[in-house]
Amino acid sequence: VIHAVAVLRERPYAYYDENGAFAGEVRKLADRIAYDLGVMVDIQTVESHEEAFHAIADGTADIVLNMDWDISYAETKGLSPTIPFDTYYYTVVKRRGSDLAHPVVACLDSRMTDEVLRARYADEQLQTYPNIEAGLRAVQSGAADLMFLRQETAQYEIWHGALPDLVSYGTVVFSRQESIGVSKRVAQSLLPILDKEIGYIGPNVLKDYLATHDGGAAKRLSLRSLIYAYPVYFLGGLLAAAVVALLLIYRYIRVRRRHTDEIQALVDTDSYTGLHSHRWFEHGAAEI
Repeated sequence: VIHAVAVLRERPYAYYDENGAFAGEVRKLADRIAYDLGVMVDIQTVESHEEAFHAIADGTADIVLNMDWDISYAETKGLSPTIPFDTYYYTVVKRRGSDLAHPVVACLDSRMTDEVLRARYADEQLQTYPNIEAGLRAVQSGAADLMFLRQETAQYEIWHGALPDLVSYGTVVFSRQESIGVSKRVAQSLLPILDKEIGYIGPNVLKDYLATHDGGAAKRLSLRSLIYAYPVYFLGGLLAAAVVALLLIYRYIRVRRRHTDEIQALVDTDSYTGLHSHRWFEHGAAEI
């Protein structure tokens, strides 16, 4: 049995699904390791990396399933990192029409903030929030101007439709690699095995999982989210539908009028002589 701890993050990486089950890319990785190595991976979930490091320190966990690939930092936590199993690409999520000349950046209390964002922005430009949802709501409300998220997370949050005022153009701003942290207690025997397993799995298995997740999110696009995501197409579609509707109404009126005139001509004409009928003399002649 490998005792693992996973840090809950955003979709589609490490989260609880609608049924309360642990899901995401990290779960996919753990399941694949268990299957290939023929072992059981017992996973406990925590809310922060500090909690995960405590689990390593007190011996309740052998590995941290998801942490930044940083050898020197891992050493300070009593861990040896495996080779990276994925590279995360970060992009900007902003409010439509927001001015980014001197932005206020919504961020989390994390190493990414300390290492990346503080090197780019002054402290007064950074506003810390407890989770991603709170940060994105701050961007939507105007309390902040932008937030840096992993591409797949940005796509999910926008496509999900809960925050349709936000937009991301997918431009990569920076990237970070993710690895498994192995406790020094078991690193000598387990680290080379996990390195070989990650190399065997390769990047495509996890990439395919993320692509499938993105496809599912796209299918669940709300109408409001579609309108905000593609306003030009939506307005063009409305205009085209209106033109088609007017053409159909015009055609219907013309056809109906023609049929009415044809029926009236049959009523007013004697079928044997082709002359005006008695009905025409009763009604039509009076109008002459």
